[in-house]
Amino acid sequence: MRAVLKGNSVLDGPSVYGHGWSASVLAPFTLRSGTQPQSADDVVLDTGLAKRAGVAEGGTVTLVIGSTPGSYRVSGVAEPAASLDRQSAVFFTDDQAARLHGEPGKIDAVGVLAANGADAGDLADRIKKAVPGVVTYTGDDRSDVETLDVGQMRSFVIEVASAFGATLILLVIIVVASTLALSVQQRRRELALLRAVGATPRQVLRMIGGETVLVGGIGAVLGAIPGVLLAMLLHAVFTAAGVLPSGFSLVITPLPVLFALLTCVLAARLGGWLAARRAAKVSAVEALGDVAVEPKKLGWFRLALGLLLVPAGLAVAIVLPIVLPGESAIDGAAGSALVLVVAVALLGPRLFGGVATLLGRHPGGVTRFLAIANSRARARRLSAATTPLIMGVTMASAQLFSGTTLAATAHDQAADGVIADHVVTSDSAGISFDLAGVLRGVPGVRTVGPVARTSAILTWPDGDSIQYRVSTAQGVDPAAVPDTMNLDGCAAT
Repeated sequence: MRAVLKGNSVLDGPSVYGHGWSASVLAPFTLRSGTQPQSADDVVLDTGLAKRAGVAEGGTVTLVIGSTPGSYRVSGVAEPAASLDRQSAVFFTDDQAARLHGEPGKIDAVGVLAANGADAGDLADRIKKAVPGVVTYTGDDRSDVETLDVGQMRSFVIEVASAFGATLILLVIIVVASTLALSVQQRRRELALLRAVGATPRQVLRMIGGETVLVGGIGAVLGAIPGVLLAMLLHAVFTAAGVLPSGFSLVITPLPVLFALLTCVLAARLGGWLAARRAAKVSAVEALGDVAVEPKKLGWFRLALGLLLVPAGLAVAIVLPIVLPGESAIDGAAGSALVLVVAVALLGPRLFGGVATLLGRHPGGVTRFLAIANSRARARRLSAATTPLIMGVTMASAQLFSGTTLAATAHDQAADGVIADHVVTSDSAGISFDLAGVLRGVPGVRTVGPVARTSAILTWPDGDSIQYRVSTAQGVDPAAVPDTMNLDGCAAT
């Protein structure tokens, strides 16, 4: 990346990237005036950059490469085939571009232009056979190489969407089950009458299941259109705020909407089955006898599972980050909230009954007495009504505050990890390779530790495709680390 100086300040606008002139055919760029760069001091600017810098063919432009400004003659101005929204382009000679890159002989990516009528997939296969180990990209997949931030953000969005989707499916199941359990409790007389006149358990399940599918299907359809509109709004807001890169587009197709509708209906159906199965199993005589009094005992399986989930959730939240640092511990700790919420849903009647008993030990007025007595007698209904509220608040808090907590912790670790007296950085074009040597010559400077911030691309096979993740990385001088960095205070993530 380069920077252009206009006067004594850095020129505003998109980031400026340097290229060899041979790469101009990939966009393609067409010379509108002047000639291609002929010497190491020649550059060609794209039309937008030349206009913002106020220079034309034959003029002089000041480029900051690393941290060193230098004057270059504008040998020409080139116009891209499409407008450049993400960057501005500066073209050097191929030899000068390789020298400025700092790693002569190293090639990160190669652009291949196919002849007219050539099949891109067939050409990619031929290249992979001719050059073992090379990874080829065609069509829209080329963005993974051309715009690493877009590819990285797409992988991140997929991971976040998958996590949110799985969480919401579980929420739908539990919320529907809790809400429907309250409805079933209120309709016990009706269900008892149906069982008394000969309705079978399967028929009762079918009736409640049909009601769940009907209501859940209508709700899913009514929520689909606002969901799409909300996605468009969030995309616009996140792009404007810089959270999403400018080239990250939103594609709306019917398949994800249909999948979401089907998933919601199936999750609601499962929740309805969980809520209705007990009411459908009781005999007609038991149903008529239980309509006036709410059963006080929980099933042994529900009680045992709830009691096991409480220490499991606490262990995931407290022990896992200590034993297993890194992303796995972060994901596990965030998931502990969901485990504890499920435990509350299972043990709700016992918990609310116990709370009501504790509150009943203190004297109060008639209203307090009636409220506590009703809570103790109707603990199941109270649990069914309050569990969705508890889940909503808990999951919203986990989603909102886990990211901010992680960011604050990472900031503190980064600050504690730097023990150098001064830090020299750049907010535009980076730092020159020789700046470390210049700083070492400053009187009073004992140690200079260069730090190169970059990205590491981790790839792994996944079926017929290759998945990858882009992670941040730092290159350091081992000899300078003891005097400039405290690595013991930084957690590996």
